[in-house]
Amino acid sequence: MSKPLFIFEMANNHMGNVEHGVALIRAIRESCQGFDFDFGFKLQYRNLDTFIHSSFKGRDDVKYVKRFEETRLQPEQMQKLVAEMKANGFKAICTPFDEESVDLIEAHGIEIIKIASCSFTDWPCWSASPAATSRWWRPPPARGARTSTRWSASCCIAART
Repeated sequence: MSKPLFIFEMANNHMGNVEHGVALIRAIRESCQGFDFDFGFKLQYRNLDTFIHSSFKGRDDVKYVKRFEETRLQPEQMQKLVAEMKANGFKAICTPFDEESVDLIEAHGIEIIKIASCSFTDWPCWSASPAATSRWWRPPPARGARTSTRWSASCCIAART
C-alpha cells in the first residue's frame, strides 16, 4: 500500500440487516470520491455461540450481550458485505475474536486481519491459521490499548516467528 489507508469501522453498524450494511458501504464510497487514499472497511467476526457464555444468552440487561445478539449476521450474510466492500473498491478488513472467526476470514477472502488490542496476547487466535499470518495487521505496539511494554515486545517477537 503506497497511499495512506483510511479504515471505516462497520462493527455492528449494519444493525443486523445486510441491506442496511450495503447501503452504508455505498454511501461511504460516495463520500470517498476525490481523496487520494486507500480505503478499507472493517468488520468484526465472533462466534456468538461460544463468545457469549450460556448463562448470559438472551439477557437484555447486559448491553453488549443484547447488542451482539440483536445484530447477529450469519456467515453467508457477512460474505455479502465483504463482496459489497470489494465491489465498491474497499479493502476488506476484519478483526476476529476467536479461532473459528479466523477460519471464516480465510473462507471469505478478507485481505487484512486486524488484531484487537484486547486480543493482543490471544496466542490461540493469532496462530489459528498459519496461512493468515501474512495478512495480520498490527498497530504500532505503543498504540495498543491496555498493553504493557513487556507484552508489546512479546507480541512483536511472536509475530516474527
